[in-house]
Amino acid sequence: MQFRLSHLLAVVAWVAVVLALYRFHTAIALLACPVTFGPLVGYVGKPTLEGAIVGFISAVFWCVLCGFVGVVLLYAILVVSGAHGAPPDALPLWAFLTCFVYFAASSMLGGYIGGRIAKS
Repeated sequence: MQFRLSHLLAVVAWVAVVLALYRFHTAIALLACPVTFGPLVGYVGKPTLEGAIVGFISAVFWCVLCGFVGVVLLYAILVVSGAHGAPPDALPLWAFLTCFVYFAASSMLGGYIGGRIAKS
């Protein structure tokens, strides 16, 4: 994929929206991963509407599946850091970024698998 300034601006705008959603509520920002990354990566696998839809469905499946492991890992990280008594809305930014990278990677994996399924 060729670098374009429009791609950079789209990524910066997407990051700004995710950080704004984080200020609103943490869970809503984490939902942005499978909704955006899954169809994009699925569309790269097979550039049709079918690739985007199958990528979205696969990304949601993999995010739910990886969510069980992610909750255990996040709780372990919060216990070690001493922030496990805080309410979910007061999640530290570094813990949110750790969760966000984890869910972004799992939704990209799911979107890629969905794109490959749509291609076959």
